[in-house]
Amino acid sequence: MFEELMPKEHENLMKRLCALLRVWSALPLLLGCALVELAPASMAQNIVINEIMYHPASHDPREEYVEIYNAGPTNVNLSGWKFSKGINFTFPTNTSLDAANYLVVAANHQSFTNKYPTVTNHAGDFVVIRMTNVGGFTYTNFENSLSNTRDQLQLENGAGAVIDAVTYADQGDWAVRRRGTNDLGYQGWTWSSTADGLGRSLELVNPNLPNEFGHNWGASATVNGTPGTANSIASANTAPLIANVAHSPIIPQPTNAVAVSARVIDEAGGLVVKLFWRVNNGAPPAFTSATMFDDGAHGDGTASDGIWGALIPPQTNLSIVEFYVETVDASNKTNSWPRPAVNTDGFTVMNRANFSFNALYQVDSAVYTGLAPLYKLILTPAETTELGNLLSGSPDSDAEFNATFISLDAQRSEIRYLCGVRNRGHGSRVGTPHNYRIDIPADTPWNQMRALNINARTVQAQHVGAVLAQMSGVPGNNSRAVQLRINAGAGPGGTPPLGHYAANEVPNTDWAANHFPADSGGDIYSVFRDNKPSDFFYRGPNSSAYDKTYFKESNASENDWTDLIALLRIMGTNDLFNAAKAREVINVDEW
Repeated sequence: MFEELMPKEHENLMKRLCALLRVWSALPLLLGCALVELAPASMAQNIVINEIMYHPASHDPREEYVEIYNAGPTNVNLSGWKFSKGINFTFPTNTSLDAANYLVVAANHQSFTNKYPTVTNHAGDFVVIRMTNVGGFTYTNFENSLSNTRDQLQLENGAGAVIDAVTYADQGDWAVRRRGTNDLGYQGWTWSSTADGLGRSLELVNPNLPNEFGHNWGASATVNGTPGTANSIASANTAPLIANVAHSPIIPQPTNAVAVSARVIDEAGGLVVKLFWRVNNGAPPAFTSATMFDDGAHGDGTASDGIWGALIPPQTNLSIVEFYVETVDASNKTNSWPRPAVNTDGFTVMNRANFSFNALYQVDSAVYTGLAPLYKLILTPAETTELGNLLSGSPDSDAEFNATFISLDAQRSEIRYLCGVRNRGHGSRVGTPHNYRIDIPADTPWNQMRALNINARTVQAQHVGAVLAQMSGVPGNNSRAVQLRINAGAGPGGTPPLGHYAANEVPNTDWAANHFPADSGGDIYSVFRDNKPSDFFYRGPNSSAYDKTYFKESNASENDWTDLIALLRIMGTNDLFNAAKAREVINVDEW
């Protein structure tokens, strides 16, 4: 009878829903193959991206800039060259960049000259400013600007060949792990960079080494950066760069030795690379060191390929292993991955032996089968206990704990180190089983996402509802049924009925880029149902009247609420409301 009532064109939708519902009866999971993606090799061009002001202290996109540097011995005609990713900008005809010189591409010519009146070697403009008037409110949209979190810049010559490309971020290898402030009795971890809205630019250290690696960049020593001149942290003798650290197999068996590998790059040579590791099953011992080699015999790939490796011997089932890599070159310059974390003051270095900000893996002999993906979170025992205490004793705390995240499905397996895991939810965060928020470092996004919500409530409804919404043409968030293991078992508070969680896409700038690729710069607001009034009620032109009901999920640093206030002025009052004005502020057909 149901099929008779449905339009014929919806039969495929019903088949999809039936297939989704069948997933809920399958509890085991498939174990996929272990894959680790490596960053592309450096393109080693003479013209390099050298400095990036991606998040000015003013939060004004008009004060952004990108600087390029000619590291070669000859002048270069940039006519027809362009930035094709990150920003769209074509260099004017007869633009030349002399050898050993700099050229700044400014977001807005007037803003740049006002702030840097002595800098004359610049071109512009790349930011697009759109003024919109709705219901008497004028608000400004900035398009073609740099992301405050992660973006890829790509420079092409006049023939369309890629000359240089850099994907920067405000986390991971481009920042430093920092101890969080006290959050309702708990201190977690966060990321910090003074180039991220604190007045500094992001500067390349050594233009003669590959510039796609975060360890070759740092925040400028000079406030507002050094546009048009030599970088304040430039050096021809740098600490070795460490990148692409990985262990294999991703989930080792008790009989497996584990190979840890890392790409190490340096201009001085004479490298000594060491792996430090320990088994952390409760009361961790001191770290054991092992020399890493680039000889093709220590899990390092081919001999002399720049990849160094060492082997950790097999460990007993469920053992949790912490590790980090350290290197020193012939000039006694040292570096490590992950870099040491700092305390809440931003500069006091934390002791690796006493705090968990290292990479982690776990030995696990279990074999998983089934239809739904499996997500694994690995934390040290101490932080697992602390997370459990937080969930039961202070569930409103957002303190994040260090974790390795592993995803397994029938297609592939992926791993992300140095993630953050915390409690999440609104009314549901005080109950059991618990929800989780997984934050992934911005320089190593997972499935084009930097965050994932793992929900334990009404799991089937969330999954099926998300699919229905998107198949109906509504840009909702992606959702899938998954199993979750924390240290190879149930997390604090147990697991949901049928053993599945809803893994939901987080509504943030990544969500906007995935669902609105041609127009991803808008504001995203979340609304909580019990923060009254949560309807279209208009409360006047002051944003402080709304910020306890509506919460910014993107562009928070700009703190511009004009678009929301204009929407409520039209929809929440009788004097301006009509069909034409409603169409100015909402997509009526979609709603």
